[in-house]
Amino acid sequence: MKRTIFCMVVLLTMIGSASAESRFVVCDSTNALLSGVKMEFLNINTLPLTTSFDGLIRYSFPANVSEAHVMLTANGYDTLRTTIRPSDGLQCIVMHRAFITSHHDEIILYSVGATRTRGPLTTAAKRTVPELEMMIADEAVPEEAASDESVSYEMNAPTAGKLTAGEVNDFAKWHLWESVIRQSHASFVDIWQMNVSERIRVQVTNKQQFPLADVPVTLLDADGHIVFAARTDNTGHAELWFNAFGVVRQAEGLQLVCEADTVALAVPQTFGAPCEQQFVLDQPCGTPDDVDVFFIMDATGSMGDELRYMNAELQDVISRCRSAVDGATIRTGALVYRDHHDDYLCRLSMLSDDMSVTQAFLNKQSASGGGDYPEAIPEALMAAVNVAGWSPHARARIAFLILDAPCHDDSATIALLHEQVSEAAAHGIRIVPVVCSGLREAGELLMRQMALLTNGTSFFLTDDSGIGDRHLKPTTDSLKVEHLNDMLVRTVIEFSRMPECQAQWADSAVVDSPEEAFLPNPFSAEDLPDSVRTETTDLPVYALDEVLTVRPNPCTGFCLVDLPLGADALYLVDLTGKTLRSFGHYPADTRALNVSTAELPTGIYFVKAYVAAHWYTRKLIVR
Repeated sequence: MKRTIFCMVVLLTMIGSASAESRFVVCDSTNALLSGVKMEFLNINTLPLTTSFDGLIRYSFPANVSEAHVMLTANGYDTLRTTIRPSDGLQCIVMHRAFITSHHDEIILYSVGATRTRGPLTTAAKRTVPELEMMIADEAVPEEAASDESVSYEMNAPTAGKLTAGEVNDFAKWHLWESVIRQSHASFVDIWQMNVSERIRVQVTNKQQFPLADVPVTLLDADGHIVFAARTDNTGHAELWFNAFGVVRQAEGLQLVCEADTVALAVPQTFGAPCEQQFVLDQPCGTPDDVDVFFIMDATGSMGDELRYMNAELQDVISRCRSAVDGATIRTGALVYRDHHDDYLCRLSMLSDDMSVTQAFLNKQSASGGGDYPEAIPEALMAAVNVAGWSPHARARIAFLILDAPCHDDSATIALLHEQVSEAAAHGIRIVPVVCSGLREAGELLMRQMALLTNGTSFFLTDDSGIGDRHLKPTTDSLKVEHLNDMLVRTVIEFSRMPECQAQWADSAVVDSPEEAFLPNPFSAEDLPDSVRTETTDLPVYALDEVLTVRPNPCTGFCLVDLPLGADALYLVDLTGKTLRSFGHYPADTRALNVSTAELPTGIYFVKAYVAAHWYTRKLIVR
């Protein structure tokens, strides 16, 4: 019980829900997050605070203090005096950069949002022209100063649907992951110091077997320390990992904590079948409404060959997300990042249900800076996790990480990387890397490891579009090429779709049953070949038991599928409607089909049969 209470307290702290703590983000007028800003308290006797890479300040107000008068200072910015209050919530405090440029023998002081003033040029105020251009470039350009070239750029902007990519989902091909780690990419494992092999698969449902989303699940060691924390996805599953970040722990005494339930756990096998655990909670059916879709994009110079096209794709994805998932509230946001010593490290547009805000933010971005190969990925993750404004209750939190280079590999950066990937998993943020041209094999390994650790998947742009430089071919058995924008929208749907609470999950459900309302069919009738297409005139609708039975159900290891009338097509799909196996045409009056479930994680699946121009669906529980 003590460990359970300890775990819940830590998790509440991690998601920033402690009522005593207020959070403030410091940025400039271009949405660039400012690190190294010093906040001094003028009416409270407390030590100054300093922002980190995420521009975030956390402060717990004393019980008898309703507001604090503060002074913020940073090199190159005007000193700012303002008042903060506990009730303000997460907000952005804007600091304005003071610019100095020469105009004959006078100077013009620029402070965005303030009136321009003039005064005599002094030696202390002199700046060289390159310095001035660098300083001014980071600020918003007035509309009247826009050049004809910028207008031409917009008129000739690329359209969506050009970039192509393929998906590598290592969860679906777990048996191949060992060869990646131990053979093809073995020489890169020590660089990132992550052990992504000892996997724990958890399923959480209520007593009616309805999947419960966004439920915290925590792995504790024998001393009650958190080993790994995650949150269930829209299918009620969570992925946890033992010894993920190189910390050697005792194998004895592991425990899984989910709500008030605690169970002992054996050490998971390295590259073996995942260690599996199921929790059945006494909770009513409930589906969180919010779906958070966040884009984290490398905006360094090397992304210039694809950034304009990527912006067009993301604009299209954001527009299509409006109606992607019925009954859900889609919120979008974005962050662009570069590297240390560039004109900014991270710029952020917080998550909002006004998608036009995200679109306008992305329209302003361009590729520049960088200079070397690696970029500031951990710092970008730190900002995204802490200040993007994720919903406290969501059925899905998706972070598309769009880049062409890994992070630096010094010890401090690796430590920050581990910390932020762990934080993303604990928040339920699923990282989906989108790999652009230029990434090498070591970076490929890092992307796939981050996806696995956060229950995500990986996308790799391909040469099929003819856009950009040469693209890396990921190490896998096969790669289905699709349009990138379609893949991104599909992922939002797959990570977000859930059944309605009133859906009846009874095995006696008939054709057009409630689960059909949310579970898509693998194809439409028009897609069937002529050889198996059936005329629909006066065809009967059968009872489900006449058409399709599965035994045993629940099953362990294998099950038998009976189709007395045969089937034009037979599929096994998961809870999101994703096809896992296709058995093709099934003749009538043949013996039962033996379906192996040994490689399937514990969970809820569906057998779908197309018989006499109708779909029939049977729920299958795998234990």
